[in-house]
Amino acid sequence: MYQPTLLMSVDGVGGIWTYAVELCRALQKLGFHINLAYTGPTLTPWQREQLAHLPLVQLHEKTFGPEITDHETEEAGEWLLSLAHRTASELVHLNGYTYAHLPWHVPTVVVAHSCVCSWWEAVKGEEIEGEVWKQHRRNVRKKLNAVDRIVTPTQAMLDTLRHYYGDLPKAQVIPTACLGDPFYQRPKEEFLFCAAPRSNEAKNVMALERIASRLSWPVHLASDPDADRGRRVNVVYEGEMPREELAERLSRAAIYALPAFYEPFGFTILEAALSQCALVVGDLPTLRELWGEAALYVDPYDDDAIAATLQQLIDNPKRCREMGHRAWIRALDFSPSHMATQYFHLYQSMLEEHLVEE
Repeated sequence: MYQPTLLMSVDGVGGIWTYAVELCRALQKLGFHINLAYTGPTLTPWQREQLAHLPLVQLHEKTFGPEITDHETEEAGEWLLSLAHRTASELVHLNGYTYAHLPWHVPTVVVAHSCVCSWWEAVKGEEIEGEVWKQHRRNVRKKLNAVDRIVTPTQAMLDTLRHYYGDLPKAQVIPTACLGDPFYQRPKEEFLFCAAPRSNEAKNVMALERIASRLSWPVHLASDPDADRGRRVNVVYEGEMPREELAERLSRAAIYALPAFYEPFGFTILEAALSQCALVVGDLPTLRELWGEAALYVDPYDDDAIAATLQQLIDNPKRCREMGHRAWIRALDFSPSHMATQYFHLYQSMLEEHLVEE
């Protein structure tokens, strides 16, 4: 069956990269040819390995430093437009708003993985006000209204976008998904794990460092210790790790903890659930929507509550195993094939509308 050629933008940041790879893998099975347009720091060997077995996915790269400048953003936009033309892409799938306003001349969808306004209020604890924020909201609203469709991973995220940027009638929800492989279950060991980088304020990993000494199990972090404060008591710092190594850690961890201030979806939570870890996560509308009764929720601003919830789970092995099983059952609902099918129908409707308009 013929499928249109797709241009998909992506950067190398955590969950968005993983989402793009998972979606490419699933769309390839439907026959899509995908030009994956990467902008950001040089890809790691294990990121390249993730694409090695995807013959219908062609990687295109435009590398920049960790902090992209305004000039580089403009340069990246011109490169993406040129790439869409050179590859004769019939659809554009943008992971983020930055380039949504550009003249693509083909059906275009933006996936809203995050929102800086809601991030700021949740993480910084400050209301967004003043002319700078007003201008930012106007710019984002203009970009969102320039595309054919908008996708969010949860209804809560869509509600957030509408709160800041208006009605957005062209928006819909498609939950993010993750293939079970390479994640697996094995006999659990007595430790907590968190795969989020401690440098990401929104993930609130430092709360786990602060309360680790109160717990009877060690806390393992896929991060390095703070250069100034050094290692914390009862914390094992394992550093950043490739996905296969992450899967091995999750397979052994009894509990996955992420007391996040802000989390639009939470890819590492899904990966932990596929590994049958009991989930203890921040009490956020997005996470309650996704996990329901398959997770335990904590106030991310309350260290005492985080410590108490974790220790209660540690003290009740039966409850811990039960919560891990609930998480695994719920995780199976997030199927990559179902995600790809939803995007397939979305792409088809965009193409049909485009033909009618012509």
